[in-house]
Parts: sequence; structure tokens; C-alpha cells
Amino acid sequence: MGDAKAKFRADIEKIEAALERLGVPRKQTILCITGKDNFRKEVLPTYKGHRKRKPPGYSQFQEWVLEESGYTVFLRPRLEADDCLGILGTGPTIKGPKVIWSEDKDLRQIPGTHLDMKNRQLVEVSELDGELLHVKQTLTGDVTDGYTGLKGFGPVSVNKLIDKHAKDGLPALWAAVQEQFEKKGMTREDMLVQARVARILRASDYNFKNKEVILWQPK
Repeated sequence: MGDAKAKFRADIEKIEAALERLGVPRKQTILCITGKDNFRKEVLPTYKGHRKRKPPGYSQFQEWVLEESGYTVFLRPRLEADDCLGILGTGPTIKGPKVIWSEDKDLRQIPGTHLDMKNRQLVEVSELDGELLHVKQTLTGDVTDGYTGLKGFGPVSVNKLIDKHAKDGLPALWAAVQEQFEKKGMTREDMLVQARVARILRASDYNFKNKEVILWQPK
């Protein structure tokens, strides 16, 4: 496990160094880890059902990260690491400027400053851009994560729908999304299932007092 620990530290060092070169001072790096009992599996039992089991030694490595690595770690039961990033990135827990880094493109649902490690630049994601990506993910789905979206809807179809309805506001856009589901013989609840598993949580989607997820509803 020594090689894995060394690579882990080296990868974090690369990210911190890239941020420093972009003018972001080294203050506090927080690592987010996926907890047990993913809430999305209650919304959609097949969610990530075909994922392979974690490799041998994964639990021990995670325990080392949590207990011995020296890094600040944020982990909550029923939440994925992406959710933790979204909640921290949009909530009051961390004071001052925040930069989010993840290789997962879905994190661009979260408004704020993101590190584009590939191009070594900071990217600003607006509230609207984040909401529109959520719409896209709801319709196109994600085979890797085991949710289908709406069959027949690819990127081109989604962009046409957004171009047609987004100018009238998010409520109108989501009404148009629901209409597309109904045209395929599906229901509003079917749409909500896809939207809820596609949604990366923000602080507004989480009850901090009770540590419970607030399931997403269209505005």
C-alpha cells in the first residue's frame, strides 16, 4: 500500500501546485469521500448496480486517508463524494473563496469556481449553466451510473429543447422536459427519478441539522 499512498500524496500535490500557479493560495485542502448506503439507490434501486466491487485493500486505504493521512476529509453517510463537493462548494461551512476539483464532468452542475486540471485554468460555472447541465443529464442519462435518462434523447435533441424553452425560465424548461417524458408514455414521477439520481447535491439539497437529503423538485 506504500506505493498507493505515495501516488495519492503526489496527485494532491500536483493539484495544489496547479492552483498556486493560478494564484490560489494554499490554505485548506478538503478531500471528499463517498459514504455508505447511497441515497440514490433508494430512489432507483438499479443505480450503479453493475459497478464492479472495490479492489482488495480499498477499505484499508480509505481508513488510512481518514485516520492517518493528515488531510481534512469530508464524508457523510448516504452521500457520494460528488455530493460532498457540491454541498461544501455552495454552503456556509467553508468561509472565503472556494475552488472545486473533480475529474467527473457532472460536477459542472455546481455553480462556482472549478479547476480545469487538463487545461490548467480556472473555470467559472454560473447558476444557470449548472441547472442546464442537470437538465441535460436528466434527459441523456449515464450508462456508467446505471440510469437511462429518456430514451431517444441525445445531446443534439437536448440542446434543441433547451434552446427552445430555456429563455422562458427553468419552470418552463422543466415543464417541457416532463412533456417529453409523457410523450414516451412515462410519468412525472419517472422524470423525477431520473432528475434526482442525476442531481449533484448542493447545500440547498441537504438538511444539515438532520443530515438528510432533500429530494429535488422542479422550481
